[in-house]
Amino acid sequence: MDRNGRDATATAAHELLGKYVSLEQVVHSYSGRSDDEGVNAIRSMIFMAPLDGEGGIEVDRDQRKTLLRTVLFLRSDLEYEWSRFSMGCGSCLLSLLTCGVYIPIWYWLNRNEIRAANAQDAAGDSSVWPFYRKSDFDAEYAKSCPFAKLKAA
Repeated sequence: MDRNGRDATATAAHELLGKYVSLEQVVHSYSGRSDDEGVNAIRSMIFMAPLDGEGGIEVDRDQRKTLLRTVLFLRSDLEYEWSRFSMGCGSCLLSLLTCGVYIPIWYWLNRNEIRAANAQDAAGDSSVWPFYRKSDFDAEYAKSCPFAKLKAA
């Protein structure tokens, strides 16, 4: 687990939500790819957020909840359990060079790994992403929010 990367990403997500920094400032603050797949997945999600007119990110209520969950996840010591299966830069370049012909070939060559990743993801609860299980989310939420137990009662 990359504690420094998690802390920096959690702080950046929190500051983006509060409109204290721009997305450009956040991008420049990252020091490259992390060894922690959770950090990489959350950074990718943040970079894909739509921009508002002031350089920050524009989020609706559901996206805001997701970003707040990511901060909670990053502050935890839980491992990221979702699959991180992707084409990679080499395959993307080859796909561009072949005008997309390589994409179905890549999927066929990697069909077993893709099936395994899909099966793993199907076992998780996507409503609490980046947490894998609702029970993990509930436990971390209860730890971070002193009034969570009152709400549940």
